[in-house]
Amino acid sequence: GGAHGADQVLHVIRARASARLRLEPITTGPNVRVRGQLADAVTRRLSAGVVAGINGDFFSFTGGHPSGVLLRGSRIESDPEPGRSALVVPPPGGRIAVTRLAMAAAWQRLDDPPEGAPAPRTIQAVNRPWARSRETSLWTPAAGARAPCGDSLFEGRGRQETPAPPLVGVPTTGTVVARTSGGDTPIETGHVVLSGVGSAGRRLADTLPLGARVAVTTTLEGLPEGATDAIGGGPALVSGGRPILVSGESFSSSQLGGRTSRSAVGQTADGTVLLVAADGPLQGSRGLSAPELATALAGLGATEAVAMDAGGSTQLQLWNRPLVAWDSPRAIATALTLGYSGVQLQPLPRRLTPNGDGVTERVSAIVRSPVPGTATVTARRRGGGGAVRLGEVRLDTGVARLNLDPRRLRMRDGAW
Repeated sequence: GGAHGADQVLHVIRARASARLRLEPITTGPNVRVRGQLADAVTRRLSAGVVAGINGDFFSFTGGHPSGVLLRGSRIESDPEPGRSALVVPPPGGRIAVTRLAMAAAWQRLDDPPEGAPAPRTIQAVNRPWARSRETSLWTPAAGARAPCGDSLFEGRGRQETPAPPLVGVPTTGTVVARTSGGDTPIETGHVVLSGVGSAGRRLADTLPLGARVAVTTTLEGLPEGATDAIGGGPALVSGGRPILVSGESFSSSQLGGRTSRSAVGQTADGTVLLVAADGPLQGSRGLSAPELATALAGLGATEAVAMDAGGSTQLQLWNRPLVAWDSPRAIATALTLGYSGVQLQPLPRRLTPNGDGVTERVSAIVRSPVPGTATVTARRRGGGGAVRLGEVRLDTGVARLNLDPRRLRMRDGAW
């Protein structure tokens, strides 16, 4: 639904707490380094039960990677920005958590005897290019087919003993099968790449000969027990039902204070999930600052809430309908989708007028289900007036279309 004041529009999707509802962080493109369109990402997932999506984390315009954490199925696809809040995604029916996360990751050569093994060495980044002159990055298949090129780089590719990508808190071991310099190392399934720049690269070259066994461990400090999914963003907007007007997070004053289009995710005391987008000047609204967005989320009943990327990245999608109007929507790195495991009926036109004037004389009802089967579709007129059986559809392919003649079905003028 839409909420508005004299000069501000808020788009709000409310999802009541249910074991059938799930939030899922995603990459919009094919991997964590390639940006894509939110509308395309949601459309590709409609048959899997996705009903809505909202833009995710800030990102690098040059590298394409998100600025903060992306954790999916306990696999780190992007390391966190510890100075900013992240959204920890709950299991279906659970509660979100807004917290700051920090990565502790290391690699270590495994020798025999163990007492001769070198000390563990810190990994500073996962699937993002180096930010300092001396840094080690871990690259996994979530980053695409090859690691990036660069000067003063040395890389070692390890074939994992367990082929699945590394899990948070679970050491993964492997054998060095390739050594290269300058980057562009293939990242094959069942492999990881350790990439060092400057002195970190020289240490890799000196320590990891071909055939060496190496262990890699990644952990996320601050991650609630049992949590498997998280997405970066920030700042935190609401805690315990109170708006956070001064976050103390690592954003510039212009990022927080400027009135612009903004997006946020929150949850109310009864478990209802809120996906919220505020229009900005390009949509004809005043726009909001981060503190004003915090006040708005608290006013919607959120007990916890966090902002996502703002400005031109602000996007909210309901099925195949964008709720924030942009002439050319910005490609973004990550998003948060809302899925439903039950049967869905995509809304009919806002108003049916089966009066012979050529407008909404014939309409289509789109039915989706992630589970095959048969569904009986019924429409009920808003405000009362009884129900009309529209028909029965088979959902063997996950989606079905009912082509309707509202006049023949004696559907009265109005909203259904």
